[in-house]
Amino acid sequence: AHMIIYSIDDGPDVLSKITMDGYRGLIQLSPITQTGGTFMEWSSSLRSASEGVGEFCDPIYQTAMKALQEKIG
Repeated sequence: AHMIIYSIDDGPDVLSKITMDGYRGLIQLSPITQTGGTFMEWSSSLRSASEGVGEFCDPIYQTAMKALQEKIG
């Protein structure tokens, strides 16, 4: 199993330090023992934010997960 924890302190639009506080992301990879595959979980939390953080981040998460899947199979 592997885990990455990261934060975003400032970014564009709804991820700027003016509109968002306390973003923490987690990417965790766990083995699927029956198939030999890998389960990937990507989650995030934040203390306060303006509307639209989920809508802004979701396409980024989807694209990154697809690219990772294509790279490592």
